[in-house]
Amino acid sequence: MAVFVPEFEVDRVRAETEFERVESYPEYPGTDHPMRIMSRVLLDMGISGAMGADQDGYPGMLGYQGPALSEVTESRVVPPASVIEGMMAIKSEAEVALIRESASWWSTTR
Repeated sequence: MAVFVPEFEVDRVRAETEFERVESYPEYPGTDHPMRIMSRVLLDMGISGAMGADQDGYPGMLGYQGPALSEVTESRVVPPASVIEGMMAIKSEAEVALIRESASWWSTTR
């Protein structure tokens, strides 16, 4: 597992988490765009080809302008939300038992 954070967050992340790998980028704008640095990190980790991500790059807010994840990795980026939601719809016996237990607690508090 790895985390990709701004350089100023490295010490805090190392102190507060157990990530095996902490990668960083200089404060934007730098000489090398953070998405390009991230692309190199992914390649170094052996991650290439189609990948799942919340979205294809950084959200377009606070003036961000830059390449998409699919552009810097030359890969197809697929948002996994529909797959995850489909998986959440199917409940195991253990999940059903917990839901029933939760309902019993709810009914006693009313």
